[in-house]
Amino acid sequence: MRSVLPLVLILASCSTPQARADRDPATAEADAAFQAGDYSRAGLLYESLLDKHPDFARAALRVALCLERSARVEEALKSFDRVRSLAPEGPEAREAEERIALLRRLRDWDPVRGPRASEILE
Repeated sequence: MRSVLPLVLILASCSTPQARADRDPATAEADAAFQAGDYSRAGLLYESLLDKHPDFARAALRVALCLERSARVEEALKSFDRVRSLAPEGPEAREAEERIALLRRLRDWDPVRGPRASEILE
């Protein structure tokens, strides 16, 4: 039994920061608030997670999505930029890029002269 303990300790120390953050009980609470559409609460919970796990790209992405869904466009754009800096090659960065492009098109849309909103969202 003693020979297994060092292996367990080594494996536990190899856990990535993202994996440790995913296992944080606060992540499940924040995810539940997000899924329920309580974006104000979810955003606060994800920010709290980022205080403990500053490199947690998924939490940063969710903060940006909470801001976006609360119609706080300029703040959301800044938050999506933060996601890109945390995980430049990850799936979170790709989603952030897509959201930034969409928000910029919507922000700059002129309802009188511009295309129909449905064309922007395609």
